[in-house]
Amino acid sequence: MNYKNKASKACDFPPKVRKEIATRDMNRCVYCGSKFGLQVAHVFVPRSKGGLGVKENGALMCSYGNNCHGKYDNGLDEEHEPIKEYVQSYMRKLYDINVHDLVYKKYAGFKFGN
Repeated sequence: MNYKNKASKACDFPPKVRKEIATRDMNRCVYCGSKFGLQVAHVFVPRSKGGLGVKENGALMCSYGNNCHGKYDNGLDEEHEPIKEYVQSYMRKLYDINVHDLVYKKYAGFKFGN
């Protein structure tokens, strides 16, 4: 039995979307090109802020080795900012991004710094 609420389900990346993201990103970390320890990361709106699990808000990032995903989420500013700028620029080349469209409707009034 699945006990996730609607918001949690909306913020998850479903298997079909994960596959689309992996194909789009050629099964490599979009920042460093690593093929190992890949995870789908929320790019523009984090899950904790109601970021939807959609391809426009997700990118493959490595979770060990260079640990781009960890640095993106929790790194020091000097580690975090270059990765953030690069990955968001990559995504903006692929999609017309409106950050407010990437938020679960319950959180629609939340203000974002992007």
